[in-house]
Amino acid sequence: MLSYIIFYLDPGTAMIILQLIVSVFAGIAIFFKKLRKKFISFFKNLKNRFKKS
Repeated sequence: MLSYIIFYLDPGTAMIILQLIVSVFAGIAIFFKKLRKKFISFFKNLKNRFKKS
């Protein structure tokens, strides 16, 4: 009986945990999207520098 009480999550707690998981994945996705843009712009600038020389 005690083990059922320990693992019980009411709907409010479950939604908070779900929001946390979704927000972590969204944050990771945005981070890598911005990182990708920075890499692309860096290599474009590098390419243009050598192209002018």
